[in-house]
Amino acid sequence: MLTADAGGTVRCWSLVEASSELNNNEAVTANEHYTWTCTWQTRHDHETLSGLAFAHDGSVYAVGLFSTVALYEAATHALLYTQPTPTPGDVVKFVGFFPETSLLLVVTAHAFFVLDVLSRQTLWLVAADVALCAVAQDTPAARPLFAVALRPAVDAPEPKEIKEKKEEKKPKEPKAIKEEKKRSRKRLPAARSVLIFSPESATPLASVTLSVGVEAMCWGKEAERLCLHCMTRRREIVTVVEGEVAVPETTEEEKPVTAFDEVFDVDKVQEMAETLKAKKNYRRDCGEG
Repeated sequence: MLTADAGGTVRCWSLVEASSELNNNEAVTANEHYTWTCTWQTRHDHETLSGLAFAHDGSVYAVGLFSTVALYEAATHALLYTQPTPTPGDVVKFVGFFPETSLLLVVTAHAFFVLDVLSRQTLWLVAADVALCAVAQDTPAARPLFAVALRPAVDAPEPKEIKEKKEEKKPKEPKAIKEEKKRSRKRLPAARSVLIFSPESATPLASVTLSVGVEAMCWGKEAERLCLHCMTRRREIVTVVEGEVAVPETTEEEKPVTAFDEVFDVDKVQEMAETLKAKKNYRRDCGEG
């Protein structure tokens, strides 16, 4: 198992017998016979760690370091090579191996691509703003899959001269409104487009456009069929099964009720108070005090 912290330290943990000399008592475990212990570590001082992934056979692992992908031999932790991203300076956000293949998915700030770690060749690349990604880990070796949730393309900012001329014509706005507009511009657009790919081709196998943004994704199985679960901002689960989409039956007006709403929803409390006031036995329900 690999872990990385904010300080740039990568650690490799192994499951060893509790009586082993390798056991350094760093992990707390309920198992009396086995425990996790750190067997190796290294530090990257001047680079941004952005992803870790073990190959499924455990022979190598990949580390995302700023705008490069570093491949290490798992047994010796020797650096095999570093592969820069196709676009110079494009920061790596995620790395993930596909089951029983030498193919590695790499997601950067402005694209995603598939790298063959044996040939060191980029098989294909798609320029896009990826908000989320998920690699299917339990698929047959003949059919590896992954999914990405994409944000819509954002228009390029206007030249400074044009922007200044437009601002001269506009009436002055209150400071509070200006600050709110500034904050809204910083918010990233919702990721509503979900695409499913095979690592062999840049052509998606399926695509779904949702009415609300996707917050999280994971792969699973339903009736022995592979499916992709997407959680939306409404806390609904949208499931894609073999190209079909199953959306919970909720109307546009329905608002999900959470435990927070039950306790702190001011409108609901006010509604309950008005209901009590309307009752004839108000004093008996609420008490004399």
